[in-house]
Amino acid sequence: MIRIIIYGMGNRGKDFIQYVKRLSVDMVVIAVSDSYIQTLKIDEDIPFIKLSDIPNYVFDYIVVTPKDHYEDIKKNFLDIGIDENKIKSIKDIYQEYGRFYYGYLTNNDLYCNLCDNHVSVWCYIGLEYNLFHKKKIIGGSRRRGGCPICGGSDRERYVYYILKSYINLMDGRQHSILHFAPEDFLSTRLRQICGSKYISADIVPGRADVVADITRLDFADETFEYMVCNHVMEHIDLERKAFSEIKRCLIVGGVLILTVPICWEQKTFEDSTINSEEARIKYYGQKDHVRLYGNDIVERIKSFGFHVTLLRCDEVVNENDISKYGFIKEDSVLLCKKK
Repeated sequence: MIRIIIYGMGNRGKDFIQYVKRLSVDMVVIAVSDSYIQTLKIDEDIPFIKLSDIPNYVFDYIVVTPKDHYEDIKKNFLDIGIDENKIKSIKDIYQEYGRFYYGYLTNNDLYCNLCDNHVSVWCYIGLEYNLFHKKKIIGGSRRRGGCPICGGSDRERYVYYILKSYINLMDGRQHSILHFAPEDFLSTRLRQICGSKYISADIVPGRADVVADITRLDFADETFEYMVCNHVMEHIDLERKAFSEIKRCLIVGGVLILTVPICWEQKTFEDSTINSEEARIKYYGQKDHVRLYGNDIVERIKSFGFHVTLLRCDEVVNENDISKYGFIKEDSVLLCKKK
């Protein structure tokens, strides 16, 4: 029997307990722990123990579920005398025992095109937003869409698929690219290909190469061949000004690769009087959104001076591949070409 202690009882920790229960391996959770005592809602009688109590237990592995602070947490365990070989991440356990999850891997299993790994299940990602479910808003809320190995999301996998299949961004040449609010994998891959011609940007200091306000870009006219902007525009009050700046900084024929949450059942909705967090949650789904994009999105972006091609997943990817890659079938990437 393999005895494990799970450290970190957020959503990833609770999902991991369910993963262990489905393994065709004699593995059992003997305790859970966290940095603070909390009320745990788990399906079985698993004791909650303090960090200082862990050395008193006999176990094979302690599994650290938070991915952002893994190294810091690991150091804390080493400081209290835990054997380094016993400290594992969810990724470590999955790579070692994942083949026992729903049986051995086959060609029909799920596949992450970001990290080039077959997987047996997608992890839960996102937060629960009621309006996203009620209005069937695509590209947000809590869902099974995360890769258990690299952590990449369903949205990121689909954007990467489009970059490889529909435009020449991944052709090995050093294209000039500005990438807003960069996703980890896409940023790393684009930088590998484009070198110093790739620039990541974010309005928050420390998150990217440069600090940039999308409505006031500090770049010369016609600087970039491409811009990548995933799930940013729904946060921008001055939408027209942002698109104007993007157009100014793109070369003629340059392309903005754009994604946003979309409600296909209505036209785009925004109201400047909706300015409290509570009201934004009610009408847009999230407290930091300022509009809800709808089925008129192509015409809307055309009005800003772009030629727009909308690549909706279920129209460009066959059903088997949608399932295999874990895409959201109604998800869309918009290629906005500067006229």
